[in-house]
Formats: sequence, structure tokens, C-alpha cells
Amino acid sequence: MLISEIHQNVFDFLMEEHRTRKDFFFLTRQLNRNARLEKGYWLLGGDNYVCVSFWMGRDDATKSPRTSFIIRLDGTSYLEINSKSSDKPFFTSDFFEKLGFTQLSSDQINQKVYKSFGEDYMNSLKSFIDGDKSIIDEFVQQKVLSMPDEMLSKRGIDFIWPGSFEKQLRIIGKYQKIHEEKERKTGYVRSFNIRKFGRIANLKMKDIPQGCRWVFLTGENGSGKTSILRALAAAIVSNNDDGNEAAENYRDFNVQLGLETATGIVRKTVKGVDDFHDKAKLTKGFAAYGPVRLLSQGSLNGSLMGFDKDRISQRATFGLFNPIGILRDLSDDFVFKVRPKYHEMTLNDFLENIERNLEIILPNIDKVNIVDSESGRSIQYHQRGINPKNTQEPVGFDQLPSGTRNFAALILDLLLRFTEQQEVSDISDFVGTVLIDEIDLHLHPKMQKEIIVQLAETFPNIQFIVTTHSPIPMLGAPPNSTFINVYKDEENNINATKLEIDIANLLPNSILTSPIFNFGELINENHDRAERLMTEDDYDDAVFYRILERKLREHNINPNR
Repeated sequence: MLISEIHQNVFDFLMEEHRTRKDFFFLTRQLNRNARLEKGYWLLGGDNYVCVSFWMGRDDATKSPRTSFIIRLDGTSYLEINSKSSDKPFFTSDFFEKLGFTQLSSDQINQKVYKSFGEDYMNSLKSFIDGDKSIIDEFVQQKVLSMPDEMLSKRGIDFIWPGSFEKQLRIIGKYQKIHEEKERKTGYVRSFNIRKFGRIANLKMKDIPQGCRWVFLTGENGSGKTSILRALAAAIVSNNDDGNEAAENYRDFNVQLGLETATGIVRKTVKGVDDFHDKAKLTKGFAAYGPVRLLSQGSLNGSLMGFDKDRISQRATFGLFNPIGILRDLSDDFVFKVRPKYHEMTLNDFLENIERNLEIILPNIDKVNIVDSESGRSIQYHQRGINPKNTQEPVGFDQLPSGTRNFAALILDLLLRFTEQQEVSDISDFVGTVLIDEIDLHLHPKMQKEIIVQLAETFPNIQFIVTTHSPIPMLGAPPNSTFINVYKDEENNINATKLEIDIANLLPNSILTSPIFNFGELINENHDRAERLMTEDDYDDAVFYRILERKLREHNINPNR
């Protein structure tokens, strides 16, 4: 059993008790430290136990409640009373005696194990509420009467106030909605079987690991990587993307997807001949990108803007099936439709959120400003100068270097597409699947690695399935990534093999010569066979040893020099 399941079971039970008895209150977690609220840890505790308390007041040293009912992951449960940092004994010997404590601990943390109920923690909790809780309530009531204004200041305990409890529930409610949206359907692809899609006759891929967020497809030009992405895209959009090319050109295809959900793997089959008119996508969020990603709406001139009548910027799969994909930006007033669900965020708040994220994501950009323009909105980019202290004058998208444009256009388009599909308070809460063909194209090696790192950190709940011809992006691959090599067999059929390989400690040369790329010959064509190959990991080291070898040879030839 997962600790989050115990949290949910206990929380549901306690809320039912609260609905029955309006004076029944309990403590909930209020801070999302270590993303525990996002994980569904509604009550106090750690990764191995749940802490249920019905009273305010905590120990200063351990930061845990004075009195609480503990449920461990193995089902063991016990009452814990903590008086470790009290100025003087707050709990009396009569109090412990009524609760059935036979011997008190010297460290002032006393525990009463509920042995008779074994690992049935819910029965143990119900027994505690029906029995020992009333004894503690009576003790607290007596203390309240004797020192009404000093209960917590004396490092003791007190009842939970109704207003405080309602505030706690509002925080929990917010994170429960976020948690439910994340858990309802992640849409991660765990397996696929593609049949009769273009040059793919029958291709099966299974056992993509649970929670795998990055899938890299490699293979030589013409091996079929793009065909796989197109087949996955056609299936995910249920063959329904406003006249998409898959429906028009691949009528006989059959794609089965195994999709990860909160309850396990769900298998969906999509056929080219089926009518999927108005049917929803198979994943909660989706976007797909071809290799050309340099044009955005704001950079189009009048002649190209005429294509808008075909809604090319609206179709999720357009860029993957066409040589040029027109990416969306902020030069359109549709951003007014943004209505984040879980927080009161104005449009300006949302745009500021985008600005701050772009400043972190984009290389060599110090500051980003979204400003009003004649066409709606435009983005001003402040590039970093040669002197880090000096920031250059702002420029528009067209004046950015092509690599930065590729980076910026992709991020903006992804942000805006997912904003229309999901209402979230933070872009890190977007869930779904993104397909990118040739993710390394147009990018300097530094940015080939950085784009993986930034996408992984900015969108931690999205699964990316990408193709690449370079080992550099894999240097940024997060743990649990999957590598699939695509190739053609002797009969020219497209095949794919999932590689069981750990690249965490491999350098680019090792990755290139691994089964990921099968590049067996890395030696320069103009290599002088009389010279030793420089195999040092660092260029400066290679230069140093080359000079050292030359000096040694000169010394051997002329030993008296």
C-alpha cells in the first residue's frame, strides 16, 4: 500500500465524521514542502507514516503535535504524547494513567501501541476516537477552564478552532483538485502497436517504464522515426484534427496505445476508417511539432497570414505532417480566455508568470516583457551582452538568433496550446504528451542539452517523445528515460528496439558508438595514421598532451638540446 492511500482513506473517514459531528475537527497539512500536498499527503507525517491529531499545539524540538495518533506504512498504529520541550510537565500522571500508559519514557515521548487490532489501522483509529480521544478532550477542556488564555503559550495543547479548520480545508481543497487533475489521466504512453501506417506494416513497442517522461527515438535518415511520431499523433487525437493528414492519407491504419492512468494501463485502439468526429483526444493535453520551428504568428507577413483561413495554427498535428509548422505566440487576443481554475489570477498575473518562466528557460536572455501592440501583444527580449552586467536593448522575435528563436517559439506555442486545453494555476501542472521531431535541429550543442533540461524542469508532468540524430540532447535526459532505436530490416520493413542501456555516466563518444546510434567509426577521415588519436575527455588536456609528446620526440631525437 502507498502512504498516499492511507492519507486518502483516513482523510475521507475523518471528513465523514466531521459532516456527522460539526464540532469534530482535525489537523491537516498546510505547506507543500517537498511537494507532499501534490502527492496527496493531506495529513501530517512523513513518507513512512501518517500523523492524525485533533488538537492544536506542537513540540518545538520535533515540530510534531503534542498528541497524535500515528499510522505507519505497515499498518501499525499507536497513540503518541510528546512533552519533550515543555517548560514543566504539562501532562499529569493521572492523565497518562487514564489512557492506560503503564510505564513512561525517559525522553518524554510516550507511545501506546494498539496491538489488538494488528494491521487494521482504520479499526484502530475508530477505536481511538471512540475511547482515548474522549479522555484527551476531557483533559484539554479542564486545562482550558483553568488557563483559558495560556494553553498554547505554555507549550501545551488546545482545541482546533472552527475558523482555523475551515482555512485548512480550503488549502487542502485546492491541492486535492490539482491532485485529481494530475491523477485522473496522465496519458503517458506505455506501449504502442502501429499497423498499416505509411511504410509501417506492423511495429510493436511495449514495456515503456511507468512514469517514463522522456522517450528518445534514434535511427538513420529514412529509418521511420517520423512515421512513428505521425502514427502516435494520429492515434492520440483520435484521427480527428480538423481534416488532419492522417485521416486523408492513411485510411487503413490501426494503432493501439497503452496509456498510463491513475488506475493502471488503459488500451485504446484508433483506426483510420473510423469516424471520430468531435471525439476528444486520448490524452488530457497534446501538442506535436515537426523539424521546422522558426515561424510564429507574429513574424508572418501579409501573404502568409492568408493561410489562417485553413486554421493551420489551430491544428495540433499540422507541423508534424507539413514541411513548415506555424507556431503560436502572444500576438493574438485569445489569451484573454485564460481562466486559471485554482487561484485568483488576473490576465496580468498569467502573463507575468510566462515572462518569468521565459527568463529562466531561454539562453542568453536576461529579461522578457510582454507589451501591448497594434496586433494584440508582442514580446520584447532583452539579450545578455558580452559584459554580463550590461543588458542589450530589447528586440523582437525576428531579431533573435535562429537557435533562440527555435527555443522560444517552441516553448510559447506549447504554453499556449496547453493553456487552451487545461486550466491550471501553474504551468508545471500541465499534463499530457508532446511529440517533437528532430529536437536538436537548429541548436548549438550547448542548447541541444539545455532544451531537454529546461523542458523537463518546466513541464515535469508532460511526457515528451522526441527524435534526434545527436547524442548531446541525451546528456540532459532525466532518470527513467527510454531509448528506442528505429531501423529497417532486410525486407525494408520499419522496426524498433527498446534499448536497455544506462547513459548516466557515458560521454558523447560512448553514446554514439552504443546501440543507440551504432556509429562504429568516429575517426576523422583525414587522420594521420602515424599520429596517436587524442582520446582525452577534455580539449585542453588533448592540446597539452600533444605538445608534451612533441617535446619528448624532439628530446629523443636531439638529447643534448
